Amino acid sequence: MKFSIASHSFAAAAAVTALALASSASAAFSGCPANLAVQIANNLQSGDVHFDYASCHLSKAGTGYEVGAVNFLTAGPDVYHIVKAYDALTNSDNEFNGVRDVLKANADNYRPSAVGLEGLCDAWSKAAANDSFNKLQNSIFTKNYFNPSQQYADRVGLQQSVNRALMLDTAIVHGSGSSVSMLGGMVRQTNKLVTQDMVATGDTSPLSITNNGVAYKVSEANWVELFLQTRAQHAENGESNVHIQSYKYAIANNIASSWEDSVKYLDGSGSAASVSCSDTYSSYATAASGFLV
Repeated sequence: MKFSIASHSFAAAAAVTALALASSASAAFSGCPANLAVQIANNLQSGDVHFDYASCHLSKAGTGYEVGAVNFLTAGPDVYHIVKAYDALTNSDNEFNGVRDVLKANADNYRPSAVGLEGLCDAWSKAAANDSFNKLQNSIFTKNYFNPSQQYADRVGLQQSVNRALMLDTAIVHGSGSSVSMLGGMVRQTNKLVTQDMVATGDTSPLSITNNGVAYKVSEANWVELFLQTRAQHAENGESNVHIQSYKYAIANNIASSWEDSVKYLDGSGSAASVSCSDTYSSYATAASGFLV
């Protein structure tokens, strides 16, 4: 996962709890459909539908460590912000006393280095035994990835659950910022590809995309096809391509435009799989007090 370019400060525990999923989840994408989207993202990230709060490993891309629920990167601000919020709960006397300064330096400078963080994995694993620490991870995930992804979906006008889930997956893998290789940049590039009306026959809710001052009508299916082409241009490794193929499969093999209870997709190995809310469902709106899946 790339870091979000957004920068946030968490000075006190009250400021953190204000980010609870209940108050910030998109009304257009919540409950079971959002739960399914996160299960798929988790599986493609770590091989498990559950958040792996205690996860910690060196980044394969050489960008420091990837830790926690959705592989937050130490090369950006997310990890340090989680630790700073945890400091507010523990009076800055906790497992991260030996690595806090290095995390801050990496966050301030977007520094992709693992030097000085040798004790991070042990500290992170111990902290993840604390439910309060994991709620902080939920909050950062929601504020920096889930909410921005759904804001972009709203701007484009996406209505189908599978496509709103694709926005979330892209934000997690590439970051939710506006630079060319992040979600915002890909949305911008996709819109530039819409140069003529591309409304499918019988489509009652076409998107209106403005390109160079001209508004064009495009079906949601056609826009997403262009978006997947754009995302493929920014696929940095095989893992990213797996995500693209998984969503192509999900689009082709789920008839309902809104996910009701389950969805088919390709897992990280490329095998057909499915996720369901019937057994693991915990409303996204209450995930802050009862973790998502």
